[in-house]
Amino acid sequence: MDELDGAKPFDRTFIDMMITHHQGAIRMARAKPAKGGNAQLRTIARAIVSAQKREITEMNRWRKQSYGGSSPSGGVPAS
Repeated sequence: MDELDGAKPFDRTFIDMMITHHQGAIRMARAKPAKGGNAQLRTIARAIVSAQKREITEMNRWRKQSYGGSSPSGGVPAS
C-alpha cells in the first residue's frame, strides 16, 4: 500500500498492484479443490477464478489503452 502513496500515475500503479493481487487469488482458489472437501467452497473457488480472470483481462485492457502496455505482472496465471 505504501507504493500507492504519492504514486504517479496512481491509476497505473493501482492496476499493476491489483493484477498481482488477483493473480494470487487465482492461485489460491485453484489450489482449493485439490486440498479441501467442502463442495460450497469449491463452488466459491471456481467463482473467484472466473471473476478474477475477467478482471485481470479488463485491467490489462485499460492499462494498454491508457499507458501503452499491459502490466509487468502479466496476465492470468497459467493453470
